[in-house]
Amino acid sequence: MNPEKVYLVETPLGLILLDDQMKAFKMLRFESADKGRKLIKGLRAGKVDLEIIEFLGVYLKAGFKLVSEELELTRVLAPEWGEKVIFEAPSQGGRWARNNPEKIAAFFSKTEKDVLESAREFALKDAEEEVVRASTDREKALIEAVKTYDTVTKSLNELTEKFRDWSELIWPGLLKSFKNSESALKFIASYDRAKEIGAGQLAGLDPSDFRKIKAILERTEDVPSSPVVSTYAATLLNIMDFREKIAKHIEKLVEEISPNVAAIAGPSLAAKLITRAGGVLELAKLPSSTVQVLGAEKALFRALKLGVRPPKHGIIFQHPLVHSTPRKFRGKVARVLASKISLAAKMDAFRGEDLSEGLKRELKVKVDKITQGDRK
Repeated sequence: MNPEKVYLVETPLGLILLDDQMKAFKMLRFESADKGRKLIKGLRAGKVDLEIIEFLGVYLKAGFKLVSEELELTRVLAPEWGEKVIFEAPSQGGRWARNNPEKIAAFFSKTEKDVLESAREFALKDAEEEVVRASTDREKALIEAVKTYDTVTKSLNELTEKFRDWSELIWPGLLKSFKNSESALKFIASYDRAKEIGAGQLAGLDPSDFRKIKAILERTEDVPSSPVVSTYAATLLNIMDFREKIAKHIEKLVEEISPNVAAIAGPSLAAKLITRAGGVLELAKLPSSTVQVLGAEKALFRALKLGVRPPKHGIIFQHPLVHSTPRKFRGKVARVLASKISLAAKMDAFRGEDLSEGLKRELKVKVDKITQGDRK
């Protein structure tokens, strides 16, 4: 008499149906290890291959109840088969199969060693794919963070410019009296005309600056102002703080994702290069000549169209070795830097080793040779 309940067991070699006595009465042998991995991954994700549905459907139609450890599989089959599909994890059949690899091997006319080796390879490839997937997700997070940073910076610049115009109408010359905009914003955010201005509000200023600022405020005390201006200043400070937090987040991400590029280019520039390229692997695939002019695409296309001299560098100009070098050496230094960044990206993408110290030494030697050799 046929069993009423069957257990679906997944193995690297194929699928097995066991009865309640743990005897195999039907199996679906995989054509290859890769095909098996694809079928099982689909089964676990709820994207069940037609071949598996047909294999199981024969027994469900015959009245058997199917027990599976895969929740997504039961969800796919439940609309048609209802209570005939049972989710159970771990199941009796699954436990038995994991404890008896030699009997599983016998079902497929294989040795226990073959089954264990297949399981090991299956697990290794799964782990490799998970690492790649996690890495890709982190790269996407990095790219979005860089785009967000750029958007916040653009908005902050526009809002700051509007704030300067507004505050100049109320306190002419006030912002220029502070050594930096952040100090001015902090003062205006806390400024209250109804209270006496104390030295604490202007901490860190020279006495002459203190007197100058106080004179401006006294001279303009009859000019109408609004608390919204102080709120505006406080908002700008909050945006600055938010941007700084994004920058630190980007630095942490890029040092984890691409330590070699981060060490050679610096975290900020490395993040911009990876974003421009579309990922670490994409950056690694680019020739160093393209890395050299990333970010200068418009100038490059214009040069090609008009037949004029192409740009010597793109955003790698932001690197201290390039922008602090005399103009006549910049093209050569940019070329050497791009070559090392390209090599660093390949190490991050394909080797996963941090070899940045050696790359930095080589870079310094080559740059010194360019900048000092010409002077001799």
